[in-house]
Amino acid sequence: MKRIKLFGMVYLLSLAFILFPGGARAAAPSSGVGSPNQNPNQFPPTVPVIALAAAVDAQVKDAIDGEPSQFIGITVGVVKKDVSFFRFYGTTQKGLSNTPDQNSIFEIGSVSKVLTASLLARLIELSSASIYGVGFTSRIGDFLPLGTVTSPYPERKDITLDQLVTQHSGLPKNTNNSHSGSGSYDVVCNELFQILPQSSASCSDPDDCMGDPTAYRYSNAGFALLGRALEHRFGKSYEALFAEHIAAPLGTQHMRSRDEIDASPEESKLMVMGHNGFPAQPSTGRMPGWPFENPSGGMVASGDDMMKFLKWNLGKASSSLNSLLPMLQTARNSGMKPGSMIGMGWEMEPKKGTGPGTGKPVSYDYYKGGSSQTMQNFIIFNRDDDAGVFVLNNSVNFRVNNLAQNILELLR
Repeated sequence: MKRIKLFGMVYLLSLAFILFPGGARAAAPSSGVGSPNQNPNQFPPTVPVIALAAAVDAQVKDAIDGEPSQFIGITVGVVKKDVSFFRFYGTTQKGLSNTPDQNSIFEIGSVSKVLTASLLARLIELSSASIYGVGFTSRIGDFLPLGTVTSPYPERKDITLDQLVTQHSGLPKNTNNSHSGSGSYDVVCNELFQILPQSSASCSDPDDCMGDPTAYRYSNAGFALLGRALEHRFGKSYEALFAEHIAAPLGTQHMRSRDEIDASPEESKLMVMGHNGFPAQPSTGRMPGWPFENPSGGMVASGDDMMKFLKWNLGKASSSLNSLLPMLQTARNSGMKPGSMIGMGWEMEPKKGTGPGTGKPVSYDYYKGGSSQTMQNFIIFNRDDDAGVFVLNNSVNFRVNNLAQNILELLR
């Protein structure tokens, strides 16, 4: 009993240091459960980092024990106030002993959507005063290629960029042309005006038809259309716009499209192998919508990139992009779940014990998950708690959303 009490006192003292970090300056990544290494900034592990890392390790172990045949390798990034660190587990490919590190690159799937939302916010900030600029009320009809046939549903020209970025366009999750390797902006724009409405007697599957734009409806096609509309307006590829306006100011090194990584011999060496199947097996499968759907789900990132992105969203980066955060994180429409909201791409769910009926102001958890054919990832943060987590994972059937949420709970 005395030993348990002593351990509890040490743990609470460590937790106090985490919540009120006086001298803790930096992070200590780990190559596995309980085996800390030197972190990229060459600072030694501190007591609060070790204590919290051990708690993270326990959560990861529980997740692995729940799905042992699906686990291959993950990178976990943690931020709490002034403390941040990585933890690394497993391997970059089944059968190898190569543990991921902060430079290992993962496909991030639909987390790409909040990257695209960030680009839209930046272009709104830079160009909304110009007649050639973009704004929330800009209509997709103003971005159509010459020759686009807008019948038989011309009213869809009035779909706004705000509707696209908040999942309220009515578009189905995927369209035939957006979710194919031959997808192009011209073809998808024409397809937009030909999709049957759900109210049509000819609509055999409501999931494939145009829905109610006043209701939340998750659409990969909508975000692909958004990213390529920006490309059409500004005369540069989506990938080049993102590199110039988001990646460069944030200082990310590998946050770009998968096809750009594949074209670089050096960066392709850093790409982890994806896995799918039961049990998980190595796979080189690609999403059928790439590269057209890069704005929706075709981007990749390293742990170091995601740490910079998370810190920026928590307001911890000294960046020219900080002015975008209120725009990105303001609730703009109803969200995926009852009582939830959506900002610019970010799903927003009230933290338990806050909001209507609790007597406390609402405090939102911002989150986004993403899957490719072979990988699954999740990022979540709460500005009021000054805390956030991301998990990069190279096995699509190893579920990490609950893991990331459980780790966030440790940080509150």
